[in-house]
Amino acid sequence: MEIGTLIENFDDKITFIAEQVVAIKETQDQHSQILGQHSHKLDRIEMRLDKIDNTKAEKGDVKKLSQRVVLLETKV
Repeated sequence: MEIGTLIENFDDKITFIAEQVVAIKETQDQHSQILGQHSHKLDRIEMRLDKIDNTKAEKGDVKKLSQRVVLLETKV
């Protein structure tokens, strides 16, 4: 084989590898964007669940207070 042919073959392989790297980077960027969106959605869900848990605790406190009021009212 001639040196020119070897160099051309090598250049073709380097070009192919470079194109693959670019394609992989684009896919990685898309996946990073999707993961970011999912992370944002999960944060919103977590905030809503925390709010629900706090509401449940408040309802429990209200129930306890109501029972105490009933006891106090019956003593009077």
